[in-house]
Amino acid sequence: MRAAFVASFGALAVFASTLSAGAGILTPFELDGNAVDSPAGAPDDWANVYAGNSSAIASAFVADGTSTTGDTTYFTGGGSKDTEPIANWSWGGSSVPDKNEVTNAGVATYLDTNGDMLLYLGIDRYDNNGAASMGFWLLQQPIALGSGGNFVNTRTGATASHEEGDMLVVADFQGSTPTVRVFFWRGGALVLDSTSVVDCRVAAATAPICGSANNAVVTSPWPYTPKSGPSGSFPIDAFLEVGLNLNSVLSTPLGCINTVVAESRSSTVANAQQKDLVLRQFAACRIVVTATSTALSTDGENVATTFTVTNTGAVNLTLSSFTDTMLGNIGSAATAAGCG
Repeated sequence: MRAAFVASFGALAVFASTLSAGAGILTPFELDGNAVDSPAGAPDDWANVYAGNSSAIASAFVADGTSTTGDTTYFTGGGSKDTEPIANWSWGGSSVPDKNEVTNAGVATYLDTNGDMLLYLGIDRYDNNGAASMGFWLLQQPIALGSGGNFVNTRTGATASHEEGDMLVVADFQGSTPTVRVFFWRGGALVLDSTSVVDCRVAAATAPICGSANNAVVTSPWPYTPKSGPSGSFPIDAFLEVGLNLNSVLSTPLGCINTVVAESRSSTVANAQQKDLVLRQFAACRIVVTATSTALSTDGENVATTFTVTNTGAVNLTLSSFTDTMLGNIGSAATAAGCG
């Protein structure tokens, strides 16, 4: 019988880079307060992410719509707060205030010239009338919406939970320069790590974090209809984007991101009520494992099995352990065979 096994790989190691200076967050992506790739070609913009022709190592774009166009995914219940465990979050509901209605959201990751991991987040809303707070959770568990209004770990089937080091980026619609705050889930609680008020349009190339909201009416490269104004255009303060150099932001390694949750929030405080919800699994780290065995002709005959592990994800992975359910830990043999 062919033996089953589990291969475990170490987390995506993103540390502060000290070896060489990279090009910075402004080089592979246009952070200019609009979503149109202008001039066409490199660097990318959100139009490329939407069209699926960006040069990102991993990206996702979700058209969420509004309650009147079919959106049915909203946070509900008093436990739906960023400061609460995911087990306390719930979804359902039917609508949120128009200024908190997320209509589209995107995420993209790039590698800088020195190997730094660059992260870009984009979001637009239905109504630009009033300040609003937006957030992006980067979660290590693969999570889906459960049928009972909960959030489920799709790998185990159990209720989803935070992993140490899950990351939350919050940016506020409050004018053309949003306040960007970076939080981490550490020791069972949400911890503020850094705050930035830097407009990407005037940021230094080496800036680790910046954000921009549109300060003029700009064209939407995807279908978009605001509450007020012509279709196909973002009213002022309806589109927001953030760029981060994760190697500069992180003090400890960030694990493999498997789920991104974009959200709107009731206010700028950490324990604000979560409002609209956009969830997308985002597998930056993926492996495919195959096993090939020689034929067994008689009882007691030795069987040779060759395991092939292929990294099909967007980032380099390091072999942490290699465990077969019948043979036990064969990590040392795997390492000796060249799996590093």
